[in-house]
Amino acid sequence: MPRLRIGVYSGMYIISLAPTPPYRSGLSHYVLYLYFNFSPHHKINIITNKDSSVFQSSNITLSKTFTPGVGAPWACLRKILTQERPDILHLHVEYSFLGSWLNFISLSLFMIILRTACRSCKIVTTLHGVPRYWSIYFYLKTKSRLSSVSKPIALIYTILSYISVSLSFALSDAVIVHTELMKSALASFIPRNMLSKVHVIPHGSYEPRNYMKNSRSNKDSIIVLTFGYQRPSKGLKTLLRAAREVSRRATNVKFMIVGEHIQRNLEREEKLMGNDIGAKIEIINSFLKDEDLDEIIKKADIIVLPYEDMFYESSGALHRVVLFGKALICSNVPRFRSCLNHGENALLFRPGDYVELATHLSKLINDYSLREQLSKRIVESFLHTRWKIVARKHEQLFLELLISRYKDVTKGR
Repeated sequence: MPRLRIGVYSGMYIISLAPTPPYRSGLSHYVLYLYFNFSPHHKINIITNKDSSVFQSSNITLSKTFTPGVGAPWACLRKILTQERPDILHLHVEYSFLGSWLNFISLSLFMIILRTACRSCKIVTTLHGVPRYWSIYFYLKTKSRLSSVSKPIALIYTILSYISVSLSFALSDAVIVHTELMKSALASFIPRNMLSKVHVIPHGSYEPRNYMKNSRSNKDSIIVLTFGYQRPSKGLKTLLRAAREVSRRATNVKFMIVGEHIQRNLEREEKLMGNDIGAKIEIINSFLKDEDLDEIIKKADIIVLPYEDMFYESSGALHRVVLFGKALICSNVPRFRSCLNHGENALLFRPGDYVELATHLSKLINDYSLREQLSKRIVESFLHTRWKIVARKHEQLFLELLISRYKDVTKGR
C-alpha cells in the first residue's frame, strides 16, 4: 500500500536489489553508504547476496537471496514477487550485473517480467556503468592477445547491451546515472524522448570522522598511496615504473600499495622489470575495514589512481578519498575526467604513460604549496557529494515519483 495520504507523509517502503559486502565490487559499499544515510522514516528491504555480512537496523532489513552468477536475477525476481509490493523498487545495475556480464544482456527480459508483476510500483534503475564499444573493446583486448577476436565480440556485446539498456529504460520510471558524461553517453543510443527520465545524482563521497588535516608535515618522507582490489586495468604496472623513475631522483619517497591480489601482480611486474623496481614500497595485501583504511589515507601525502580501463562509470575509490583533502594524481580516463580538472583539483596523465605520471609525482613531491592547493580544491569540489546529501537527492526523486502517481490516480477518479 502507498504511504502517501492527503497532507500526510509517513515514509516510503523501498525494495532494493543490490549486492552488499563482502561482495567484491565497489557497488556493494555504495549501497551500504547510500541506504544507511536515508531517513529512518523509510522502510528499506535490500534483496542481496546470501553471504552478506551487513548488520540490519531498525528500518533496514536484508533478504539474503542470491549467489552471484547467471541464476541470480531470477532468484531475486522470485523473492520480489513474494514480498509486499513496495512504493519504490530500486535496481542497481553494473556491467557485471549480480555477478555476470550475461545478466546485463538479459536485463530487458528481467525488467519485462518485473514491470508486468509490479505495475503499481515506481521502478528506479541506477545505471552504474554505460556501455560503449571502445570501452568494451579495450577491456577484452587486455583479456585476449587476439585483437581480431576482441573487435567482433565487443561489437556484438555492445549492440546487445544497447538493446537491453534501451528496453530497460522504457520500463523504468526513472534512471539515475552519476555524471553528465554518462548521460551524454546514453544520449548517443537512447531515443531522445526517453532522456527526460535520466537524473544525474553524483556518486556519494565518504566523509572522514573527526579528521583535521595537519598543517605542513615534519615527516622525513613523502608517502604516495594507491589502493583497491588489484587487477591489470588498475594500472599497477604504470605506477611501479613511475616509482622507479621518481626514486632515482628522490630518496625521501615511500610508496604504499593497499588492497587484495597485490602480491601476485607485484611479482609479475618485478620479473618484467628485471627484479629491480628500485623504490621503497610497503604492501598491505588485504581488504581493510573503514577505520583502518582511514588511518592509512590520513598518513598519505599524495594519492595515485592510475586506472587504464575506459568504462563510462564513476569511481568508488576516488569518492572514498576526496574529502580527506589529499593531492591527487589520476589517469585521464572517463571515470576521472568526468569530475576532475587537470591543474585545478587534481593532476591527470595519459593512461599507461609512466613517464608523465613520474613527472607529476616529482612536481608534487617538490612543491608543497601545489599539494596544499590541490588538497583544498578537491575538498571544495566534492562537498556537494557527501553521502547524506546524495541520500536526500534520492529521497526527493522517489517522493516526486510517488506524488506523480498520486496525481495520476486522483485524475482518474
